[in-house]
Order: sequence, then C-alpha cells, then structure tokens
Amino acid sequence: MNLTTLTEGPDVQIGFRPFVILDSNVVSYIDRYFRGRLEAEESETVRRFISFIFDNNIDPTPVFYYIESLSKTDQERWRGFASLFAETHLALQTLDRHLFLEQGRLASSLERRETQVRFHGAEDTSHLIDSYLDSISPDNAQTESNAVSLSYAALLKIALMRVAGPEPLAERFNELGDYMASHLGAVLGMERFAAVLHWAAPERFAKMIPPLQKGLSTKKFFGKLESTAWDLYLGRMPEQLGRFVSPIGSDGVEAVCDLYYIATGEDSLAELIRHRSIELLVQHADSEKSGKVVGHLSTPFEDYMSPDELADFANRTGEHDRHLMATASQRTSISGPALDGLISDLESQVVATCRS
Repeated sequence: MNLTTLTEGPDVQIGFRPFVILDSNVVSYIDRYFRGRLEAEESETVRRFISFIFDNNIDPTPVFYYIESLSKTDQERWRGFASLFAETHLALQTLDRHLFLEQGRLASSLERRETQVRFHGAEDTSHLIDSYLDSISPDNAQTESNAVSLSYAALLKIALMRVAGPEPLAERFNELGDYMASHLGAVLGMERFAAVLHWAAPERFAKMIPPLQKGLSTKKFFGKLESTAWDLYLGRMPEQLGRFVSPIGSDGVEAVCDLYYIATGEDSLAELIRHRSIELLVQHADSEKSGKVVGHLSTPFEDYMSPDELADFANRTGEHDRHLMATASQRTSISGPALDGLISDLESQVVATCRS
C-alpha cells in the first residue's frame, strides 16, 4: 500500500489479524492454569487475561517461548518439555469460548479442534502438536540466539559506560552508537534507547540493567543481563513477525496483515516497549526483502530532561544518527568466536569493576 494505492488505485480490502506474543513467564502461568497448579489469586489473573484475548479476538502465540527454550538446550530434550506446553496451547486455542467466558469452564470445542487440524493440514491432534514444534528449527533458534548475544554484549557496554565517567547523555549516546558500529557491526536502537533510561535513572530501571558497584554478584548480574537481552528480543518480535502481508483471496479480502502485541509481566520491559512505535513496514515485490522504520517516542525522556535539554539532546544526536543509518549497509554484525571473545572481554571488565 502506498499513496497511489490509496488515492488512485481500485478499492483494496485488507484484513487485520491480531496476535499476542506470550513471554516465557506468561506461557508458564497459562500452562499451570490449565493443569490446576496456581494459587487462587494467580488463577484469577490468568483467567482475566484469557478472557481479555477472547473478548478481543486476539490469538495467542508461544513462538518466543519455543525459540528461547530451544536456544538453551538440545533439540531432543527440548521437544520433551515443549510438547507439554504445545498440548496446553492446543487446549487454549480449541477452548469452548462461550463456556469459558460465561462459566469459566475449561471445556474443549470439538468444532474448533477439527478446524485447527484442517487448517494446519494435520491428520489428527498428535500430528498437529508435532507441526507446532517442527516449525521451530534449531538453525533458526541459533540465528536468533546470536542476535540475543549481540544485545547482551551491548548491555554489558552500557553498564560499563555508566561508571566510566559523568559525560553528558548526548555524548555517551553517540559514543555507544560508534562502539556498536565498530565492534558489533550493528547499531541496536532498542538497546541505545534503554541505555539513556539506565544512565538517567539507574535505580528505576535496575530490574533490566542493575547498576554496577563494588561487591555486586557478577554471576547474578550476567544472568540478569542475559534475561534482559531476551526481553529486548521479545520487544523486537512484532516488526519481525509482522513485516509481510499475506494474500488470502477469500470473502472479498485480498490480503491479511498480522498485527502482533506482547504479553509480559515485566514492568520495566513493558514501559520500554510501550514507547516503541512501528512507523512503517515496506514489503518488496520479491517478498524476500522488506524494510522497516521503527521509532522510539521521547515521552520517557521527559521525566528526566527539561524541554530545552530534550531539544539539545535531539540536536546533538540527530546528525550522528543519520550518519550511522547512512553507513549501515557497510557493516556486518559479528558472530561466532569474534562475538564470544568480545563478550568475554566485556565480562572481564565488569568483574574488575565490581572488585575495585
């Protein structure tokens, strides 16, 4: 769709299909809800969440959970425990929504179950569950794991830069962009946005990036940053999964656009991604190449900067950002031993900082 399509072309009917990407903790709560393993208050919270997505015709997807969990273990072991939630996910998708909304009953709808089997071209529900898991390949999980490792390296650098000296935010922001370009081969926008919030209000965002200090447990610190890196990957998934318009050609609708939302219990992450806006998605004719413009609203910065300071920050970083964007095609993100070595060096710097 473009201006010509909207102003000169024939009428085009495009449907919108909303999904909600569940973070791993939400997946765990839903699984325990269906198995009757939650306390009353937790059970009521999950019931209200399921009612909300049913009322608004939003389909849940556990794709993030599958990718994150597969990246952390071997495939055979992963299929063992992932298949258990796949059963729960099928039960959620085929729930009799009327009985659930009216009476809170967890009763399966035979019609919805048969529809799911036909839609996926499966022979029965057992084959359907296998198809869920087969859609997540180890190669894809490894690729995404590398992206998370890049994010983890960036977070280590962000934490170290806070204790390096009291530079103005704009200078540190530009310095971080240069570091990402030269050392990571990728300038990570969401991590830079998180960096400003961490530098401006370290205690407020300590759940995402704990402030470095003497005596800090580096093992817990590294674990927290790894978790945050996966959270930021989750925050990127809406534009990654939603960048294609799929032709369907039925009921007068020529194509369907999938819209992805995120369900997370992490308050800091929710605050961060709430200010992340997908401003433009562009799909090219060959469908193998697509471009996107993703922006970050400046609203959170207003809590820590005056209007004049915010304007000055924008002025001092704008030209620098345009240069980084213009040279993006000249960079290739690092991976493998090079990335592992960089992370090891950054972790050593963290250890030294916490001992001094």
